Amino acid sequence: MTSQAHVHQIADQVNPLHNKAAWWVVLVEGLVAVGIGTFIVLQPLYVAAGMVLILIAYLLLNSILHLLRAALGRSQKEHLVYDAMDGGIGLLGGLLVALAPWLPGFEALTIIVVLLFTLVFLSLLGLLKLLRAWRSGMKWGQLTMIALQLVLAGWMYYALRGGGQVGATVLNLVGWGIAIVGILMIGSSIMLYRSTQIGEAAVAIPETPVAPTVGNDNQ
Repeated sequence: MTSQAHVHQIADQVNPLHNKAAWWVVLVEGLVAVGIGTFIVLQPLYVAAGMVLILIAYLLLNSILHLLRAALGRSQKEHLVYDAMDGGIGLLGGLLVALAPWLPGFEALTIIVVLLFTLVFLSLLGLLKLLRAWRSGMKWGQLTMIALQLVLAGWMYYALRGGGQVGATVLNLVGWGIAIVGILMIGSSIMLYRSTQIGEAAVAIPETPVAPTVGNDNQ
């Protein structure tokens, strides 16, 4: 009974643009994480001075990826809602901070408060999404990224109050953590890509036509 409809169904499942855990999204997130983590470890002084710019870039890129996943990669309604909210809130927070120099009433403290609330809200939203979708195969790497977001928010709050050397040590640990998670995400994207290729190969295999069985008339 296999028909073309069944083949199209399988092809849609392995399509990287419609895969629930699209390998290319995980790869981009992993590369970005490795880049940010490495920069934090190697250039801590520049990071401390330009942390706001780094967080703006992270929020904007992460939001665009989530909006892409909402538009292309999610078939379940609850995933669409979470990805759209994640992308929308991150994009709003990133744009507010990026445009802060031209917005009246936005001072340094206001910028940090906006970043803190955005990071904490995204982390709580990610935790809620993780808890609701735990049985459907959500990965531990997502939980790790949520934890790193909370650590970054805590570091910003601590640095705001004059963290000194302890704040620098925490920042270094955050950099290593982000880089390691990025490497793991790149490895995960390779595994997802291989599974996608296997699925596409299975779809490409033509079916062997079954010859009709001709019964013998025994008289």
